[in-house]
Amino acid sequence: MKRSLVLVLVPAALLVMGAFVVPAMAGGEVDRSGVRLDEGDDDDGAGESPPCKTKDFKHAETKEACAKGGQKEAKKVMKAFVTAAKKASGDKITCKTCHSSLSPDYGLKPDGHETFEKYAKAIKATPAP
Repeated sequence: MKRSLVLVLVPAALLVMGAFVVPAMAGGEVDRSGVRLDEGDDDDGAGESPPCKTKDFKHAETKEACAKGGQKEAKKVMKAFVTAAKKASGDKITCKTCHSSLSPDYGLKPDGHETFEKYAKAIKATPAP
């Protein structure tokens, strides 16, 4: 009984490991496209982008992005902002640092604008590479 179990489990384990180990050993990269950094936000796939929900913008970057390409463009700009803010401040921030909810309305926390300003100042204070 033990031998038959080993004969089934060992090849299965090798197949699972091979999906990650073999590409890395071959110098390729393991596909991590299934990993989401935006905490369950909607898909960035092709197609029409819904318009931004808010009409009261306090930051020019988001206003311009919304005018240019709706939610999809605003999300792209904000992801770049979060990346720059992480680098400038060293803090572990995410979309939900400022937003109380994500898609479809992207509601802000009560201190969302102040938090944005804090990280915008940190980015501006960082010397250019």
